Amino acid sequence: MIFRIRPNYTRNWFKGDDTRTLCSYLEAKFRDIEAANTEHENIEYISCIHKALKYSNQFLGQLYKSGLWLTPRQRTNSVGEVLKNFSKCAGIAYNLEYTRWKFQPKFHLISEFRYELQCDVEAGRSSINPLVWSCQLDEDFIGKIAVYSRKVSSRTLHLKTCQRYLVSLCASW
Repeated sequence: MIFRIRPNYTRNWFKGDDTRTLCSYLEAKFRDIEAANTEHENIEYISCIHKALKYSNQFLGQLYKSGLWLTPRQRTNSVGEVLKNFSKCAGIAYNLEYTRWKFQPKFHLISEFRYELQCDVEAGRSSINPLVWSCQLDEDFIGKIAVYSRKVSSRTLHLKTCQRYLVSLCASW
């Protein structure tokens, strides 16, 4: 059994990072649009989108930088501002008869995070980082294993993938 394992090979991509990266890009883009169009008729809408993205980046960045347990300061963060500005953007878009600014799946997730953190604060409990319940780590784990299965025969796929994973695991330890 000859194949190369790179024990120092690290992967840093996951779906959650896509959201953060896209929001960072959009925050900068809307900041520039807002600065360039201060007299625009819909400047309130543009400003609202910019604020929602800014607070979203602060909230997600805080969660990704935090450890397993959130400090009291970390759990009282900008999540309320994300939800407030999203709702305001949706209301403005509706009044202007625009297609609503799409952020709905993340809005629901962030609402669940906020509810959980508020319940912990009210009950006087410590708060676990809500990202521990997300599946991004599992997807990254599966991605790493999928790399081992790329150049094997279909007849021995399962056996060879497991063998390569075990060798990699031993090399890591």
